[in-house]
Amino acid sequence: MRWGVEAIEGLKIDGAPACVETMIASGPDGLAREMAEAVHAELFLNEDERKN
Repeated sequence: MRWGVEAIEGLKIDGAPACVETMIASGPDGLAREMAEAVHAELFLNEDERKN
């Protein structure tokens, strides 16, 4: 996720603007997982795309 996310806007963690490092260290687990899944989805082909 470190190299796949350029910036995080509109989120504060412990009162400070969130960045990727604070998201990994202290962010909500569900949101961090969602971000990692979004990066993965952009990087890899899904099953239908592989068939083509």
